Amino acid sequence: MFKKFWDTIRNLFDGNKLKDIAEIRATAMDRYHRIFSVVRKADSLSKLLSARKQIRSFQQYLIENHEEYWGRKLVIDLNKFWMSKYEYWKRKTRGD
Repeated sequence: MFKKFWDTIRNLFDGNKLKDIAEIRATAMDRYHRIFSVVRKADSLSKLLSARKQIRSFQQYLIENHEEYWGRKLVIDLNKFWMSKYEYWKRKTRGD
């Protein structure tokens, strides 16, 4: 048990591991900004649904790279923005 704990700590402070984490987070931030832009520019339901798939893909990317805790706020922000855009689009098409 102690060996497993020690290996976890050692791997965390390994220089290569920190570089990998930095690259993953940089890529995640880039994807976040691109998805945010897609949602902002979406003017039809098909574009919004496409953006929704991108948000889910982004969330899966974070899970696969063990960064879901770090990126949780980003995913929540994207989902909230998507929902507000969807509600706006829904009201607009209904004529409210």
